[in-house]
Amino acid sequence: MGSNIGDEENGKGVVHSRPILVVKKFNKNIFWGIPLTTQIKENPYYHKIVFQGKEQCAMISQLRLWDAKRLSSQMGQITQKSMTEIQQRIVDIVLDQKGIGRENYSAPSCERASDG
Repeated sequence: MGSNIGDEENGKGVVHSRPILVVKKFNKNIFWGIPLTTQIKENPYYHKIVFQGKEQCAMISQLRLWDAKRLSSQMGQITQKSMTEIQQRIVDIVLDQKGIGRENYSAPSCERASDG
């Protein structure tokens, strides 16, 4: 997953590895992905799932575009039910259909990003 900045989640170990849930592939090179964590949190931006027999959370607030070169191996799959729930949570957050995150709302803006 690589070393990240700010509030982005780093992976563990020397190579910073972390499970990534592939949400949508755009082509063979890029996809939307959500990092998983074993730290269980009860908030709208985390969604509990069972993966590899362990309770984990998909960190929906960390959804981003990834390059497939960051992937080292396929680790398994989640249930279709869990995937559907995560996809609905993404829609609810992005389209603000249930007032999720309104306490942190700010007016939409475009800003310049830097590499670090």
